[in-house]
Amino acid sequence: MGRALRLGYAGGMQIAVLSAACRLPGADSPAQLFTRLVAGADAVGVVPADRWDHGAWFDPAGAPGTTRSRWGAFLADPWGFDAAGFGIGAAEAQAMDPQQRLLLLCAREALAAAGIAEVAGRRVGVFIGATYATHGERVAARFEAGEPIPGSAIIGNLDNMLAARLSHALDLRGPALAVDSACSSTLVALHWRGRRWRPGSASWPSSGAPTCW
Repeated sequence: MGRALRLGYAGGMQIAVLSAACRLPGADSPAQLFTRLVAGADAVGVVPADRWDHGAWFDPAGAPGTTRSRWGAFLADPWGFDAAGFGIGAAEAQAMDPQQRLLLLCAREALAAAGIAEVAGRRVGVFIGATYATHGERVAARFEAGEPIPGSAIIGNLDNMLAARLSHALDLRGPALAVDSACSSTLVALHWRGRRWRPGSASWPSSGAPTCW
């Protein structure tokens, strides 16, 4: 982002938002998101062919085992991930929840946008809004079907590991907290991120919230 966004906080404290990154349907960056919002663009469309065969499941009558909808809002490339860049093997990356992969990518992009080249060993706090996800169930089903799954898949599919995963990947030394308060998870994570910043505490509190269905 071109400049820091300053927000007021309880007690008169000012918090500067140095940068941001995102992956949203129709927008792979904050700039793209802003452009689409200004244009009034609609990100909802027919299910892409590379996701699933919506024709096999769509039924306007809603018969059992079918769906009444063939539309949704989809990320352009939920599979794109620089596993080697984070020291993660191919098998582990494949079994990881996409939410973890997206969180790592966006965190690295946000740091680059802020002009922060090195954070390893620094006191950076991580506060992540985390709620229910289903990828772990799919990995478990593959395991039960006899497909070899790496043991690290357990860590890669726990919502409560989101903040710790980011801290570990970037070698951060501040607090790592995953917040699950259902629909308010992101706001609560931002709240705690703001409260955490005090002189002598984590130098760069960071926050985020990945949600993929």
